[in-house]
Amino acid sequence: MYKRKRSIFLILITLPLLLFVYSCKMPTKERKRIVLIHSFEEGRENYAVFNEELIKELDKQQINADIHTFYLNCERYLDKDERERMYNYIDSIQDIKPDIILVNDDQATYSLLGCEHPLIKKIPIVFAGVNYPNWNLIKQHPNVTGWYDKQDFVKNIEFIHALFGQLTVRIAYDRTVLGKQSFVDVMKQIKPHKEIVIIRSKLNSERNKGYSEKDQEAIQILTDSTKDGSDFTIPLKPDQLAWVQFTSFRLLPGVSILTNLSGMETQSTYLDIKYDYTSESMSALVHYPSFSAHNEPIQYSPGSKSRYIGGYMTSIEIQAREQAQSAARILTGTAVSQITVKESTKEHIILWRTAKAWGMTIDEIPAYARIIGMPFKDHHKTAITWFTWIAFATIIVIASLLGKMYIREEKYKKKAQHDLIKQNKILEVALEKAKESDQMKSAFLANMSHEIRTPLNAIVGFSNLLNTDIDLEKEERTQFLELINTNSDLLLKLINDILDLSRIESGRMAFSFDNYDLSELVHNIYSTYQMMMPSGVKLLIDIPKNPVTIYTDKHRLMQVITNFLNNAIKFTCEGYIKVGYSSNPESRLVHIFVEDTGKGIAKEKQAAVFERFTKLDEFAKGTGLGLSICKVITERFSGKITVSSEEGTGSHFTVILPLKPENIVTDIETV
Repeated sequence: MYKRKRSIFLILITLPLLLFVYSCKMPTKERKRIVLIHSFEEGRENYAVFNEELIKELDKQQINADIHTFYLNCERYLDKDERERMYNYIDSIQDIKPDIILVNDDQATYSLLGCEHPLIKKIPIVFAGVNYPNWNLIKQHPNVTGWYDKQDFVKNIEFIHALFGQLTVRIAYDRTVLGKQSFVDVMKQIKPHKEIVIIRSKLNSERNKGYSEKDQEAIQILTDSTKDGSDFTIPLKPDQLAWVQFTSFRLLPGVSILTNLSGMETQSTYLDIKYDYTSESMSALVHYPSFSAHNEPIQYSPGSKSRYIGGYMTSIEIQAREQAQSAARILTGTAVSQITVKESTKEHIILWRTAKAWGMTIDEIPAYARIIGMPFKDHHKTAITWFTWIAFATIIVIASLLGKMYIREEKYKKKAQHDLIKQNKILEVALEKAKESDQMKSAFLANMSHEIRTPLNAIVGFSNLLNTDIDLEKEERTQFLELINTNSDLLLKLINDILDLSRIESGRMAFSFDNYDLSELVHNIYSTYQMMMPSGVKLLIDIPKNPVTIYTDKHRLMQVITNFLNNAIKFTCEGYIKVGYSSNPESRLVHIFVEDTGKGIAKEKQAAVFERFTKLDEFAKGTGLGLSICKVITERFSGKITVSSEEGTGSHFTVILPLKPENIVTDIETV
């Protein structure tokens, strides 16, 4: 026993240590250090969407990322200051030892590549959202790859036409580097499309002052390639999509600007072709629907003040996913040189909040467009309407049925409450009985060990005495043998009770039924127990003159009667013990009884004598199982067992059995 406990203790100590060592040896996924650089200020709503989508895609690619984010806030700095700010930031992250740098949009990308920090040449860089790639600068950095966002202005004009029909698309341009690039790009894209009619605003000669030669060339393209503003009154042909009017908001006189912003020009839309602080402000000033060819001004938040409806663009989610995918390839071993710079994919986007404000309905939006921020009730308005009517009709029908059911349920309600109270009481009683049973079982186990040990000690002790060389008188030897036999019988009785208990606990007990003469059975028991009566106690028998035949299991019935007799002998010191039976032909019942003049049982304890493990006298021999086994056997005979007793006078135990129980199955059956 000691060795077994020691082995269990060693296992309990060793197992956690083994698990700890194993977990330490398990390979952990390396955490990649990623620097993420954005062009604009930190508070932009789209950056939250971008960062979330980037992390989600990196997780999908199984990259364990530690991301350090920097916001360049480029609108507050000139080019030189931007590069200096970028240089200082790159200098500050040298201790981080980043595995890769992710940079977004033109401003941050070119400030990073142009800051000339030595670390830039050593770390892989992936850019995204760049509208106008500087291929010469990119080629100087073999460690750089990424995604460029070539704006598709024709697709945007077609999208506007699909939503609003034929109208004027107003495009703002200026003389900034990005403004001129965007303007030339627009002209190159839409000029070959005859279905798009270009208008030019009337410009005076002062407008050209201060422009470089390249600026003059850009303006000349506009002047030579477009119709004069005076032709604006000419209606569009059926196969033409839209007028496109270019307006330089930094050069036109104030009156012209105010005219464009006043909303007097009906059937107009505004298309944003570049992003800076002026273009963002423009959408808030114009009084007609605004669209964008790039994702920067498309704010998803319901509380955003942005007036953009949408556009055809590389969405912020696409930009984040594509950048994360390229980064994952590099971080998992693919060389930057094997990853070519690619054009980002695009999608049609509609911001439902703004579209709804301009009076658009879900039916007017093409199926290929992705609608952002549309509540469920707006997205499924027709289905909800039908569902509401169907639900209303269903409710009326159900209400009428419920009205009928209500009265009936009220009747059941009171009954259910009554049953619940009753059931709770039953459960409380069952719980108490379960507790008592558990306590009695514990007491039984303790008592059983004592009861088994007592006869065993006697048997072993007297057997050893008989087996020694000690001279014993004949009477002593006979007395020892009688004690050995008595204790053997007692031990056998204990074992039989335990076996019967085991059968009862397992739910199975064997019965063998046949017809028996009850008088003969009782008389045999009487003959056997006559010799077992203690001094001063007389055994009596009371049986009818006419014998009764009963259909029963002889051995089980004898077990019940002998249990009664054994208990009577145990608690009767003087007087008599009577065994017998009586019958009632009309009810076809027999009453088999054992009566004694023993110490009796108190009334409050009489119900407990048939419960398992119950011993009213802890000093008396026995297991407390005999009467509970008798009760189970009697119930199997379709009978019942009763007791009447008075303390100090005696007890009367009765088994009431049918002459032939109904539904008797003679094989082994669950009790």
